[in-house]
Amino acid sequence: DNYAAGLLGAAFNTPYGALAMDVTQARADIAGIDNTTGQSVRVSYAKSVPRTPTNLTVAAYRYSSSGFWAMPDAYLASERIATGSDVRTVARQRTQLQLTLNQSLPGRWGNLYISGSSRSYWNDSGTTTQFQVGYNNALRLVGTSMMFNLSASRLRQGASGALVNQFHAGLSMPLGRTQR
Repeated sequence: DNYAAGLLGAAFNTPYGALAMDVTQARADIAGIDNTTGQSVRVSYAKSVPRTPTNLTVAAYRYSSSGFWAMPDAYLASERIATGSDVRTVARQRTQLQLTLNQSLPGRWGNLYISGSSRSYWNDSGTTTQFQVGYNNALRLVGTSMMFNLSASRLRQGASGALVNQFHAGLSMPLGRTQR
């Protein structure tokens, strides 16, 4: 009830890759916070190289004003106010730079991906960086097709500089005997 946002953007495909840009204007009503109207600008570039089944995506996000609140951040701020917590501890992104590389492997060897991101915040002097490498593929067991994913990531958190390592294994399989 206390949040509204509108997004306007355009994308163009060129022989050198696809370019896109969008602007989000948002307004949040957060008790006790004066400046809750602002803009977010996103610019992205993507290139597919069919000869080597490679996809490269670079996306740069910049929140151009301190009054911009993303919907999850505005919701979290409202929750903190309701519980008497300090709303200034909600980390709101100021800038983000993200790079993703997907490589399909030959035959049935699956897909390898690498991604990295760097984020800065309005209310935190540090920068959060994250790197992730992963692999996914399909396998067939007992007549059923399943998808699996393995990944590892390292996160360096903001001003504290704390390192967090995460490992993930996922398996997706259909339930029932029909395709649906």
